[in-house]
Amino acid sequence: MKSICFSFCILFVSACNFNQDLSIRGVDLHTHEEEGSTYVNLETIVSLGNLKLPNSTIPIQNLEQRKIGETTVQHLEDGTSRIAVSINYEEVNKMDTELGKTLPNGREVPSLLENNPSVVGIPVLQNSRIYISSHQKDDLYAGIALNIPAFDHILTRMSAPLNLLMPFPFSEEVMGTAGIYSGPQNGQNGLAIFVKKSQSIKNAPSLFPSIPNEIKKMNRITRLRVSYLFSKHAVLRIK
Repeated sequence: MKSICFSFCILFVSACNFNQDLSIRGVDLHTHEEEGSTYVNLETIVSLGNLKLPNSTIPIQNLEQRKIGETTVQHLEDGTSRIAVSINYEEVNKMDTELGKTLPNGREVPSLLENNPSVVGIPVLQNSRIYISSHQKDDLYAGIALNIPAFDHILTRMSAPLNLLMPFPFSEEVMGTAGIYSGPQNGQNGLAIFVKKSQSIKNAPSLFPSIPNEIKKMNRITRLRVSYLFSKHAVLRIK
């Protein structure tokens, strides 16, 4: 796994005086063969201030309720959380792409794929989703949207759904975007991570991520509430 760490301002330290930040410590996106099938694997380590994600293994199922992969969330000793997704790519190709167009809040998924907008969204638990590109010839693309109920009582007060996501340049081959998303209803608020790995042309990564304009739509009270949440010592539930 890449050891590069990119802190970013979901907690927007420079813009909102938040004293905690959310950061990504590493990312890995690759495939492996298992029993004649190809699996896409996404793994990343995130820091959520003083918040912890619970240890859990979440099965990923197709429409026939057959297991085609799993998502693992693991709390590490240093306070960070490891999130890993492994899914059967052949099974992904059989699924509908309708859910792959949006996050659980109804807003569009990050456009990391220039020439391949076809992304499959697979529901897990109650309000979370796994995202996989249905064509992996030139670029590997995977993402996850984890519904976090603790965000509901803060972010549902926003007048419109927001995607507070920032770009992460990891290397010449790997780039991504991550942050939190919000919606006006319970179950539409959580943590999102999307990663693309180029298997053809290598592009130089951007040096500095920029603060998304949508932070301006958050009023000061909401920003302070989010800051307070990330400064607490708490275990977050996932749905």
